[in-house]
Amino acid sequence: MLGKIFQKATLSSQVYNKLKRVQKHNIIAMVGVLVLLLAIGVFFNSNNANVKTKSNTTKARVVKTSLVSDLVKKNSIEVTGIVKSATQVDVIALAKGTVEQADFDIGDVVSTNQVLVRLYDSVALTNLNNAMTNFSNIQLSANTTKRLAEESVRQAELGLQNASQSLTSAEIALKAAEDNLQNTKELQSREVKDLKDSILIAVGGYLNTINNTLDRINFILKVEGNSQLSGIEATLGATDASSVTTAENLYKVARDEYKSVQDLELNEDTVEFVLTKTVQSIDKTKQAVDALIVVLDNTVASAEFSDEALLAQKNSFTAIRTGIVNASTAANSQLQAIQNQPVVHKQQLDVLVSAVDSARSQRDLALLSLENAQVILDQARQSSKQQIISAQTALDNSQGQLSLVQSQVSNLSVSAPISGQVIDKYVELGAEVRVGQKIATIAQSDLVKVKISLTSDDVYNISIGQTVVINNEFQGVITRIDPVADVVSRKVGVEIVFDNADNVLIPETFVDVSIPLNVVENTGIFVPIKAVSITQMDRFVYIIDDNNIVKRVKVEIGQIVGDSIEITNGLQLSDRIVVDGAKQIVDGEKVNVE
Repeated sequence: MLGKIFQKATLSSQVYNKLKRVQKHNIIAMVGVLVLLLAIGVFFNSNNANVKTKSNTTKARVVKTSLVSDLVKKNSIEVTGIVKSATQVDVIALAKGTVEQADFDIGDVVSTNQVLVRLYDSVALTNLNNAMTNFSNIQLSANTTKRLAEESVRQAELGLQNASQSLTSAEIALKAAEDNLQNTKELQSREVKDLKDSILIAVGGYLNTINNTLDRINFILKVEGNSQLSGIEATLGATDASSVTTAENLYKVARDEYKSVQDLELNEDTVEFVLTKTVQSIDKTKQAVDALIVVLDNTVASAEFSDEALLAQKNSFTAIRTGIVNASTAANSQLQAIQNQPVVHKQQLDVLVSAVDSARSQRDLALLSLENAQVILDQARQSSKQQIISAQTALDNSQGQLSLVQSQVSNLSVSAPISGQVIDKYVELGAEVRVGQKIATIAQSDLVKVKISLTSDDVYNISIGQTVVINNEFQGVITRIDPVADVVSRKVGVEIVFDNADNVLIPETFVDVSIPLNVVENTGIFVPIKAVSITQMDRFVYIIDDNNIVKRVKVEIGQIVGDSIEITNGLQLSDRIVVDGAKQIVDGEKVNVE
């Protein structure tokens, strides 16, 4: 090549010598032509060399492979997961200080707002004392300023307050007097009605008592009807026959009196008259009872009527007499009450009407005094308003500063934000704590999450809502599959929720997780569909040996699951099969494996 270049250079030199004899205006054109010819020769020589180089270099095809043993479908995915509390909160210090009290340990169950740690900070406590002292001084100064500024107003306010209280008291007194009068009227009306109602009820009882008593007397005397106490007739009033006659006459009088009362119409309008007649009837009945007792005293025992029977009747009528006396006392008391009621009520109302008139006059005087006091107060307030505002502003500023420091001191007590169990403790007694530092971690373990990581191949075989087995005993449910894989591990995060009400799983511990796979048959070799070549006569795949030489192998195929197809015969677990790039290679070809 270099010889040819030197030959071309020699030829150019000869031509140049000949050109010396040519006219000067042709020299430049000739030189340009020669240079162009030289450049073309060099270009073609270089191009020919490149073509030869390329023709001598042929690159091998690149394919992807996989061991057949890695393509065997499994019954389930077995992984290890870590238990996490569904709700977990860090307890954070809001103030700096030294831990002087830490009343908790890992595993303790705490309640909301329970104090976990107390901190000591001399600066914060000093600031609190200074703020309290400053507030006290400013408050004292403000009070003094206000007293001086408001002295005139205070007197006017006192006068207005007294006048207002006097008016209020007068209005209350008037209202009380009016209410008392009205209430008394209503009460009297109710008393009249209640008394009449009680008498209406009582009269019935009185009449029943009278009737029963008269029936008992008649059962002894047999004044009316044919019924009489057995055996008593022969000896009744034996020692004084006149006592029987007297008793019978008194019985008839009492019975007639009772009938006359019974025939009366009983209502609220006639109640007093009926009660009067009832009292009279009770008295007549009492006389009849007394007469019968005399008869029994004059009665002797006989073979038909024993001493015991006679004594029993005497005791019975003694008790009956007591009941009649009690009824008489009660009836007379009610009669006296209803007769005296109008007089008593009038006396009460006269006193109350006078009290209302007096209270109304006092109210009118108090109202006039209040109007005068209000005018005086308005004039006094105008001159002292600005001083009061200034003093109050200074006091408010001091109060705000004190509240801020108090809040900072209160932050020295660190409380639990939620109820739950302490799973981490980050401080001990005497430790220095900074703002924002973790004190503890509290978890609520009633509901836990088990976190696992799966390969991209496995994650396509699970689904949200699928049931999994934890520690070969408990069942959980898949609730989340991360949409992207971890950038470092290239695995996909999966969360499993478990109802941990019985606290069988402990947060931050490892557990075994088994996820059943949803395939038609539990086991088998499944390869990508694109790795299998299918013709009318054959089904084959390509495997490669240790020297990366391709070999065509006939196979038998089975079911298709997703983008994979089952190989039922023709492969060994140790074979390495081409799974990507099989369509571009031929039997016996050497390839590069990616």
